[in-house]
This record gives sequence, C-alpha cells and structure tokens, in this order.
Amino acid sequence: MPPAGSVSAPVITPLKVPEAGRPLNHIDSNTNIEIKISTPGSSVFFTTDGSRPDPFGRPGKGGTVRYKGPFQLNQGRRVVKAIAVSRDGQNESKVVTKTFAVEYAEVEEYGPEDDDQSFQMDTRTKGTRTSARDVMLMSQSMNTGTYGNATMNTGMYGNGTMVVHDSYSNYNPVVSRSQTSLGFGPNGQMSSLNGPVEHMIRDKYRGQTNPEYFFHYHLHESPRPSFNTPQAWQGNTMPVTSLMNNTAGTQTAGMYYPTPDQNKRLQEQEEEIKMLRESLENQKFKLTDSSPGKGYWKKQIHHIAAHLEAYAQRDADFKDSIGQPKMGKITAAAVDDDEDDEITISVTFQLKDGGVKKNDIYKKPASYDKAPSRPRKPMTKKQKEGKLTGNDYRLLKEVGPKGSGDPDEVQDLLDEGANANCQSAENIPVLTVAVMNKHVDCIQTLVEAGADINAKADGKNGNTALHEGVLLGPDGQEAIEALLDDKANPKRKNNRGETPYDLALKKGYESIAALFASSMGHDAVSKFAGGTKGRRMSKDSQMSERSSKSARRQTYKEKRAKNNGTVTEAPNFNAQKDAEVLRKAMKGFGTDEKAIIEVLTKRINRQRQKITREFKTMYGKDLIKELHGEISGNFRTAILGLMKKPAEFDASELNKAVKGLGTDEEALIEILCTRENSEILAIKDEYDRLFKSSLEDDVISDTSGHFRRILVSCIQGNRPESDEVDPDQAKEDAEALYNAGEKKWGTDESTFNMIMASRSYPQLRATFEEYGKISKHDIEQSIKREMSGDLKDSMLTIVRCVRNKNKYFAEKLYKTMKGLGTKDDTLIRIVVSRCEVDMVNIKKEFQSAYNKSLGKFIAEDTSGDYKKTLVSLVGGEN
Repeated sequence: MPPAGSVSAPVITPLKVPEAGRPLNHIDSNTNIEIKISTPGSSVFFTTDGSRPDPFGRPGKGGTVRYKGPFQLNQGRRVVKAIAVSRDGQNESKVVTKTFAVEYAEVEEYGPEDDDQSFQMDTRTKGTRTSARDVMLMSQSMNTGTYGNATMNTGMYGNGTMVVHDSYSNYNPVVSRSQTSLGFGPNGQMSSLNGPVEHMIRDKYRGQTNPEYFFHYHLHESPRPSFNTPQAWQGNTMPVTSLMNNTAGTQTAGMYYPTPDQNKRLQEQEEEIKMLRESLENQKFKLTDSSPGKGYWKKQIHHIAAHLEAYAQRDADFKDSIGQPKMGKITAAAVDDDEDDEITISVTFQLKDGGVKKNDIYKKPASYDKAPSRPRKPMTKKQKEGKLTGNDYRLLKEVGPKGSGDPDEVQDLLDEGANANCQSAENIPVLTVAVMNKHVDCIQTLVEAGADINAKADGKNGNTALHEGVLLGPDGQEAIEALLDDKANPKRKNNRGETPYDLALKKGYESIAALFASSMGHDAVSKFAGGTKGRRMSKDSQMSERSSKSARRQTYKEKRAKNNGTVTEAPNFNAQKDAEVLRKAMKGFGTDEKAIIEVLTKRINRQRQKITREFKTMYGKDLIKELHGEISGNFRTAILGLMKKPAEFDASELNKAVKGLGTDEEALIEILCTRENSEILAIKDEYDRLFKSSLEDDVISDTSGHFRRILVSCIQGNRPESDEVDPDQAKEDAEALYNAGEKKWGTDESTFNMIMASRSYPQLRATFEEYGKISKHDIEQSIKREMSGDLKDSMLTIVRCVRNKNKYFAEKLYKTMKGLGTKDDTLIRIVVSRCEVDMVNIKKEFQSAYNKSLGKFIAEDTSGDYKKTLVSLVGGEN
C-alpha cells in the first residue's frame, strides 16, 4: 500500500487469454492494452516509443498521450512506458515499462491500404475516414438494424445486456471483431461500443495519431459485460430504453446522444492528433547507411532526401546547381537498375517559367567522389561570399574571437560537411582565423581536413597564417611552431613582398626569427635574406645584428620534451560498429563488460564522443544512461569518466571537490596547478555550462588566505607558455624569492605567488637553478620550511610540475595505492585524465622510481572489471 499522498504505479496489462508455451508479452495487433491505476483521481500518461512520458509537456509533443481507454499496438517491438500523476499535479508515480512483441493479425473484411509507416499491407480500417458525427449516426441507426450494408440484429441476455451483431460475421460473444455489444449495468448505463462503430472510431484516429498505437475507444467507463455466464439468448426487435442521468449518453428509439464529457474527450483527442502530426512533420530525416527496402516506399524517399542533403554538403557544384532553379511539381520519375551495385533515379521537375529541367541522382554504396557535375562559370566575388553553408558559418564562429576553439567541435563540423578552406566575410581563410585567435589546437585538425596552410588572405596585405602568427608576437610562437610542424612554407611572401622571417626581423621578434632559421637552415636563411658571401646584408638583418649585440639580456630557447599517451587513435575506426557492439553488450539479461572495456578503453576521447552520438542516432537511447544502468562501482566511475570530454571531466571533478560539506583541496591543487592555459580556459567554460556558476567564485567561497590567492591566479589561465628563457630574469626572481623567504623573518607569500603564477615553466626551471646557487637549501626545502598546509602543497605541486610533471604524477599514483586501502577517486582521476596525454612518460618515471611497472602495481591493488579498465588504459601490466 503506497504511503499517504503518494501515487501508486500504473499496471500495464494485455487483455488476452494466456496461451500455453507463449510468453505473455507476445501479442497480436488485435490485442487491447489496458493501463490501471489504484490511486483515485489520478491521470495516466503513456508513450509507445520507449521515451519517458512527459505529463506536463505540450499535448502530443514527444509522443506522450493521456490514457483514455484500452488501445492496440501496431506490429513490431513496442516499448510502452506509463506514469501516473495526482489530480493536483504535485505527485507522480514511478515510470512503469513493459515491452511487447506485436505480430500483425489480419482482418478480412477490409481491403488493402497503405498504413502510416508507408508499408503496403492489409489494414484493419476502411478506406474512408470517419468523423465523430459518423459515429453518432451509426449509433442512431443501431435500433433500426442497418448501417451501410451491414444488417444489425439485437438480443437481450438475462442480465439486461443487449448484444447487437451484424451480417459481416457470425455471432461469437467472445472474439467476434464485427460484433457490437451495448452493456447495461444496474443503473441502466451503457458500458461499451465496438463492432462497426468501434472500427470507424479506430479508423478516425489510426490515420492521424502516433502510428505505433490507436485507441480501442470506449464511450463509457463501466466494465465490459461478461459473456462467460450461461444465459439464454433472447431475440428482441424492440428498442431498448433505460434510465439515463445527465452524466451518461441518452438513448431514445433509434437515436443516441453523447454526453458533454464524451464530446470534450473527442475534442481533446483531435487536438492531440494535431500536435502529434505537427511534431512528425517537423522531424528531420536521419542519415543511415542503408534504406529498409521491402516495400517501405516512404522510408525509401526519406533515405534519398537525407543522402541528397549530405551529398550537397560535400559537392559544391551539385549544391549550386540544385539551389538555383525554381522547381514546381514532378512531371516524371523513373528508377533504373544500371548495375548490380548502382541504381539511377531520374526525376523531372516543372520549372516555374514553364521549362523542364532534368536531374539525375546517383546513389552509390561507398563514395560520392565520382559523381558528375556540369561545367560552371567562374564565380564572382559576391558569389564566393554567398557560398558559405551553415556548417561553414559555425566553423568560422568556433575558431573566431568568441569561439572556444575546441578541436573536437571543429572535427565534428568538418565531418558534417564544413569546408576546411572556407573564408570569413573579410575573405580570410578559416585556418588563418584560427591562428589570429590563438586556437592552436585547431591548426592540425584543419590541415588534416585539407586546409591550404599557405593560403593568402584576399586583402591589401595578403598575409598567410604564418604572417599572422608573427604579428601576434611572442603569443603567436606556439601557433608558428604548429604551422611549421605541418610543413607551412616560411618563404611564402605576402602582397608586400615580405616573408614571415622578414616580418619577424622587422618587428624585432628574435626568438620567432630563430624558429624560421631552425626550420630553413642558417645557410638558406642567409641566402634568402640577402646575406650570402660577397653580398651586402639587408637593412633589417643589419639592424637585427646591431640590436642583438647591444642587447643587455641574452635569451635562449629550451627544447620541449615530447609526451605520449597510452590510449591512441584507433585505426579503421567505425562509430556505427562500435555502437552496435556496445548495444549488444548491454542488451537482454546480463552485461558483457569485456566488450565495453575493449571498445571504450581503446578509443581516444574524440572517437568516444562520436560513438555516443551514433548510439543515440541508431537506437534512440542515451549511451551514458545505458552504461550507468548496466555497470556499477568504481568500474562505472572510470567508464563514465572516459565518456566525458577532458574539460567536462575536470570541471565535474572540481565541482565535486567544492560542493557540499568540506573541500577536497588535493583535487583542486592537482587539477588547477597542473593544467595548461588552454585546458584551464576550457574547464572554466564547461564549469559554467554544467553548473551555471563561476569556477572562480566557487573556489573563492570554499577556500581562504594565500591558498585561495594561488588558486585564483591559476584559474586565470594566463601563464606564459613560451619556451624562451631569460637568464637575467631568472637571477632576479631567484633573489626575490630568497629575500621573501629565507633571508627575512616571516615569509612574503605574495612574492612567491607572483613569481610562481606568472612565469613560464622553462623560466621557472632556470629560476630554481639560480635559487640553489644563492641559498643553502633547494627551493622545495625552502617552501617546506617557510610554508604549511594547503599553500605549501600547492606551491610544491607547481615546483614539481615545473621540474618534471611526469614524475609528479608517478609519485601521486604510487601514493594512491601504497599501504592499506586505495584512494580510488584520485587513481581514476589521474588515469582517465592522463591516459591520452603523457601516460607513456608517467609509466617510465614510475618504473624508474619503484622498480615495478605501473600496470602491475594497479593490477595488484584493484580487482574485477575495475582493474581491467585501468590496466587497459595504462597500456597493460608490462
């Protein structure tokens, strides 16, 4: 018995006689489905497509329908979900789910007609649609004995139940589909209406509502009379009258009038039908690998429409050709099987001006690359500007000044048809736009998609991406390195006749000029800049040489170590196949954890995101929710962590660290003090999106003192990331740290905060080296002597990451597993966040420090599928 004020769960029941050897959920399309609820005054809402019912949504939207009486399901696998809501709308029951395997059952009295799924089959409805008025007219004609070509006979059982049956079938009080029963209870209330009337009502709603079900409509709520009791049939040709109150339909000789409630119910259902029809009309056709065939002509057309749109996105010639003419109705269409693996669909449209234009649409199994296109005239500048598609605009926005520069999002847009060589309104290539806005991570993605790395902007200067990187100064050095790694040409001149190297010398950016010298070779640079033997040096080169000689500070560039992850991009990746494997692993009873581990731990994050989207497209279900319901414990925590984007995962971990009572300072330090600028900025955006709150505000409210200040400094994501080192600056900073700590009574934490948060890692390494020369203690020892608590831990984390970030994480992993117990949250966080970044390097440091492989250490400290997941992520036990 549910507690007071709650709503009991509805019960979904198929109204059929159990058959030996046949499951109860196997029914045919003539079986009525009834939903009962024991809580008085409550309403029931249901869906038949497996989605969660939304009682408070717009009527008909999303497939949610209010239960009004038994209904029937169309053939196929149908998932019925129902929820009950109290009269005041304040309480609701849990969602009840029942799955049915529905077989089609023929009804012989009606001819063939296309159903709403566009499949040619024998439906159970007549060819004409019937209104509520027709239903009333049929009811009026019952006592006269005829309706259309049907002859109706009436009779009375001994208990007062009148049965009317027609000439369509022999009388069968149990299963006759054409029989009409009008039952009268103790108060003379008519209980049900079926037979031809039922068919006409069903026909009214079959063609307009959700095709997965239709109501087996009852005009009254009283139970259907029982035919099982042995009572004699008594012929009766006289009209039957009964005492009717104002809440029931009234019946006189040959006439039936529905009640106001019944009229209102019909109006509500017609409104729901209208809403459902609008939602079905607005749905977008899905792009699938194969059409269903087998007579589903409407789905075949949907398949063609989806692939036409995708093909137009890929082929600019076809897109322009199909977009120009104003087409009217189709005047001719033909389908020709040219070869075994190809089919040609010819469609002729009438033009608005009366002409005729014919387009051949080629549907090929694997590639669209060889599709023919007609010759085109050269495009004008105005046409080029109007060539941008919606995906092109979104791509330019993503790499623009207000975009996040997410390489995964850029890759998705490119996969959806965005042009990697599209240009902005100022005629600047999208790759150059990404460089100008410092979206370094997008450069390689665009280049791999075919972006012209040496393209010049159509403008006065005609700069390439390298030129624009030089104009950014030191902030553009990382972008320049990425462009050079992708084989950008440093000798490409702009419209002013300047190479990127010339521009760097002109602006006085010696470190950038050194990059070009390194990429081209000193001899090539000298020759290209006019500095070969026997020739006079260029003016810019002479100025650069004089400035470098007279410079008070000499700088050098530190070589950056290369990091590698243990989880790498899967070759021959196929998101659909992986989605099928995961679906099979979670379908039915039990779960194939091995298949889940094999797929999700062997794909990089970008591939996992594609699997998530493909899973929902193919099966209409959320992969994350499915995984959450199938697995549990630390295994689930690790797998769900993998399914989040890196920034989303870090944002979730930070929120978990500050929400509720207490603060996980260790997690705050580990994430905020070790991430690069681009990662910090992405984390801040994700945090704001997920939790509708500022990360900085939440950290400030949950921490205090100098510890709060160093975290806030890290949250800005403004640390210099250049590889250039200034030795003189390193000496000055080392002296400042010494004077702020060891040399004075007390500690000036602000000086430590300023230097630790505002210097690049290479610069800090030089500073720590200089500190050891003027102090008796190493910088780590000094911090331990001068500070305490969380501030000390945060400063030590920065120092250790500056010196060797891989070693820092190796030590953290060791501490999570040594001794009794395991810090599973920290272990999962580090493995998930570093497996694609630098786990290979971390493993080497772990092996060197503890003489045991990281994988073996994890295997000895964990168990089950949780162990298998972590060991797979770190590359095995060896």
